[in-house]
Amino acid sequence: MKGLLSLSLFWALVFSAFSGSYPRALNYINRARTSLQRGNPQKAVEYLNRAIMTIKNRSPLVIKNIHLCEKIVGFGNFVPKPENIIKRGEVFLLYFEVDNFGVREKDGLFYIDLSEDARLMDQEGKVIFQRKNWANLRGKFPSPSVPVYFNNRITGIPPGKYRFEITVNDGIKRTFVVRTYDFEVK
Repeated sequence: MKGLLSLSLFWALVFSAFSGSYPRALNYINRARTSLQRGNPQKAVEYLNRAIMTIKNRSPLVIKNIHLCEKIVGFGNFVPKPENIIKRGEVFLLYFEVDNFGVREKDGLFYIDLSEDARLMDQEGKVIFQRKNWANLRGKFPSPSVPVYFNNRITGIPPGKYRFEITVNDGIKRTFVVRTYDFEVK
């Protein structure tokens, strides 16, 4: 447990050290260090959670680790396709992660509020599929370090080249991020 806390403290310090604009996070990290020195690892974890929340709330929202998949089991647990190609009649199954989303604390729990808009366009830019609030992730968690992923599934896409546009909306930060993913149906 102590090794894990020391590692968490190390990474929190690394992230904070590169920017002078995170004094609140540094304060929480210093409190965590003091709690560890006094033999109170639980209090150190609470302070590190607050430091993480502070850093995430001030960092840009990102979509990362986008993959066309054969299978998705859970966060970081998927089987990617070798190429951005699916066969006619095959399911379009896309995995992606979201990071640096807003986190709000209330009564010792951490709240997130994310939604996804999706749009599929053909080679000429014609919209084939579009959904607002297609996927939603709103909830409360015991930690601000919740791993977040989305998986998108579309069937019946005819042969052609396509661009899939993902918009993730963050209701806590009141911001959004857009990423695109190009693929082909043969």
